[in-house]
Amino acid sequence: MKRRLRRLRLHIELLGLVLYQIVFSGFYTAWMVIRFDRRPEGVLFELGTDGLDEIGVTGLAALIAIAPGTTPVAIDYASETMVIHCLDRLAVPPNRKFFTEQYATRLAELFPRYPESGSDDAPHVGPSPGPAGQAEGEKSSDEVSRG
Repeated sequence: MKRRLRRLRLHIELLGLVLYQIVFSGFYTAWMVIRFDRRPEGVLFELGTDGLDEIGVTGLAALIAIAPGTTPVAIDYASETMVIHCLDRLAVPPNRKFFTEQYATRLAELFPRYPESGSDDAPHVGPSPGPAGQAEGEKSSDEVSRG
């Protein structure tokens, strides 16, 4: 029960952070576009995704995509990194810090790379689903009809 309350609190915190990021980034992005003294300079940067499982990394990419001015470009699960395009190079340090400290730490608790055994998040044990959701060893309808 305590774990479920913790998970609920993390979901609510993430929702609040997303709303904050949308509003703050929206105003900042608009300011970058309309100001006359300096044009934004787009840049790519890497963000580490260690500690997150594949669902957590995908969730992090979605949260980053929601924020105006940032877009995930590539995810490398093997090296545990994500490449992100940022509209302005001056926004990289605060964005990197926010994405790591606020989003990634909470997502790592919700979607840990190696969940505790016996927890609600423990991986499914059994046949892994193959193509079209069938269990390993099952044949698809095409394979059955072919003989």
